Amino acid sequence: MRTVSFSQPDVCNLLDKDFVCYHTSTEGDATAGMSIRHSPGDPAGTCIRGNGPQNLQILFLTPEGEIFHVVSGFVPADELKQELMFAKSLFDEIKRSASKSNVRPETIVVDSHRTRLANFGFSEDQIESRGLGLMTGGMSMPGMEAIMNQAGQMARSGSQPVAGQSGSVFDSMIRGQVLTDHQFCMRYPLTSSEEFERDPTPLVGNGKSFFMSSSGGN
Repeated sequence: MRTVSFSQPDVCNLLDKDFVCYHTSTEGDATAGMSIRHSPGDPAGTCIRGNGPQNLQILFLTPEGEIFHVVSGFVPADELKQELMFAKSLFDEIKRSASKSNVRPETIVVDSHRTRLANFGFSEDQIESRGLGLMTGGMSMPGMEAIMNQAGQMARSGSQPVAGQSGSVFDSMIRGQVLTDHQFCMRYPLTSSEEFERDPTPLVGNGKSFFMSSSGGN
């Protein structure tokens, strides 16, 4: 994320203009995933959206430290820009609601995330589903093998998957993580960042995940 998505000029411009940025390490946290160590000079490997959701969470907070949007795992630069724009729009709407006694900011957060999921093509049943939609979206082992094969081909060719690409074997993984992120905000609207740090499991689960990427065919 640091060398691929956060370094892109369009993303940097949005972050510099509209956000106050801060980062903290999850290393050693009981809910954090594991990654293969690599040299800082190694080229960035191929990732799809949502890779490493236990390793990386981008939290969008109000000045009071309340979470109104989250993005978990790797996000390509063009999609990160869309997430930043959505967060900016939602925060502006939250601020406007402060002058309206009959509108609760929590309701705005829930409705905005619900509408966005519907615009992404999620059904009402999917939006209301319980449990984490993490990683495989219920894929079978043959499906996972197809994913690994396609990932290897993409790593060798240097190409990148497209989020939401029709017929892609990555679709259910990507959409499962997107669904999980929005559902968290709908079920815990404006929860405090302190509460999240005490217990991030409603977003990242309590299982163990492992993350690696490849920049070549080996």
